[in-house]
Amino acid sequence: MMTFKACSVFWNNRPIISAFCAGFCIGIFVPLIYLLMGGDIFIFVPLWAKIIFYPGLLTGNLVYPLIGFSGAIFSGITALALFYGLIGMGIRGLIMTGSKRNRIQTL
Repeated sequence: MMTFKACSVFWNNRPIISAFCAGFCIGIFVPLIYLLMGGDIFIFVPLWAKIIFYPGLLTGNLVYPLIGFSGAIFSGITALALFYGLIGMGIRGLIMTGSKRNRIQTL
């Protein structure tokens, strides 16, 4: 009985989970493409990159003295992916809330 309830909760929250996955993938691939194209992460970072990659740059700069360059890159990209996943969940939640309000008003 408990398994069925857990599955129904997962099924009802499926749009939110898929929005998290989409945001997480964006948060992984955008910084990877930036780094593979030769983007700088320490000195000459453009303003648009500072804004878009702020959570990752902050996390990477905090852990760099502790675990080194590769660990800083990994933790920065992971933090950025989680951040964009949460943003995706929030946007999807607002969209779902707005669509429920519109349905209630039309009844």
